[in-house]
Parts: sequence; C-alpha cells; structure tokens
Amino acid sequence: MVEVLSKVFLIIDLYHYVVFHSNTVLTPSQEVAELVKHDFGSIDILVHSLANGPEVSKPLLETSRNGYLAAISASSYSYVSLLKHFVPIMNPGGASISLTYIAAERIIPGYGGGMSSAKAALESDTKVLAFEAGRRHKIRVNTISASLLRSRAAKAIGFIDMMIDYSSANAGLYHVR
Repeated sequence: MVEVLSKVFLIIDLYHYVVFHSNTVLTPSQEVAELVKHDFGSIDILVHSLANGPEVSKPLLETSRNGYLAAISASSYSYVSLLKHFVPIMNPGGASISLTYIAAERIIPGYGGGMSSAKAALESDTKVLAFEAGRRHKIRVNTISASLLRSRAAKAIGFIDMMIDYSSANAGLYHVR
C-alpha cells in the first residue's frame, strides 16, 4: 500500500514540477507521461488539478477572446490532453479525477474571465471522457467540487472570505479554514 501511495504523490509532484516550474518551455503532457512510464511503468490514479483564467477578475462581458480561450485551454482541455497521454500507461480499473467548481452550475459573481464556462466545459468533457476511457480502457473518470478554499483564484473574485463564512454557517459539514 505504501508503494502505491508513493507513486501517486510522486506523479503529482512530477507533473507539477515538469509542467509548471520549467524555466524555459512547458513540457507537454506526452513528455510527462513518457517520464512517468520510464520511472514507474504503469499507474492506477491520475489527478488533474489545474485551472487558470488570466482574466478571472473581469466580468464575462469584458473578457477578451484570448482570455476566454486561455481559461478553456488551461482549465478544461488540459484534462483531455493529460488523460489522452496517460491512459496508455494506466492499469485497467484505474481512476482519473479532476477538480471543478460550483460556478460551472451556478452564478458566482466575480468568477469571470470565462472560468465558469471553463469549469462547465470540464464537467461536460468529464462525462464524455468517462464513457470513452471506461469503454476503451476500463478507466474511471470523475470530477469533484471541493468546498470553498482561499486559493489564488478565489482571492481574485474579491469576497472569498464572506463566501467561506456563509458556507461555514450553513453547510451540513463544518468548513475547516
């Protein structure tokens, strides 16, 4: 069991390091998958935790085409690409999960720049990926929506602390800050 968990954490760290901390060129998902295959052979779990909307603080009506497409690319298509390249090294019965946000389903004022659209696209893509990866490769594909977090993106909408306070007061489970 320890071996399996160490593989999961190493894969997440490897992906994070290679893709986001390169000082020159971002490493494509294919190269990351090849590195993981070389180091570990196959994997059971793949976690996608990437979202970025360069214009998240802008209302949708003020979002540029480039800002909108960047949000869709980073927050939704990146999961399609990641899964495309990792499915060949995933064991049958494995699972992939991504993180979404309630703004895909409800209006969250201030969560702009196309990010609500990107999260809706991520949820829609997840359904298709679950069907395709499930049928072809016996891989489960899901997305979860975490509770409110004071993340960098959440800070951009400006009133995350009020939302966390409201959630803490009204949620069925106690919200941990």
